[in-house]
Amino acid sequence: MKRLEGKFLGPVSISEDTSFHGMVDGDMIIAPNVDARVHGMVSGDLEIGSGAVVELRGMVAGSSVNRGDLTVYGEVRGFMHDEEGGRTTLADRHERHRSSSGRRERGSH
Repeated sequence: MKRLEGKFLGPVSISEDTSFHGMVDGDMIIAPNVDARVHGMVSGDLEIGSGAVVELRGMVAGSSVNRGDLTVYGEVRGFMHDEEGGRTTLADRHERHRSSSGRRERGSH
């Protein structure tokens, strides 16, 4: 897995398996079928391609459009929208999940 560190002017496109540590001033686009770990901040939107697996341990100031598998350990300040079979999981102490229908479900713990 490639490691990418620093501050970048967006849009930033991630097209290979990457561990990102830093800040994007703008949008971040994760290509289809890519495995990405995002640690830090994206000041714009996060777009996730079909089949991509993304772990967000930071903040997205905009919205997310997800066509893959997104696990959020941090925060998305805008809307979280799943499309085309995308699945967003909110990983917090209550294990809340957001289904593809957009409803939030609380798991047992």
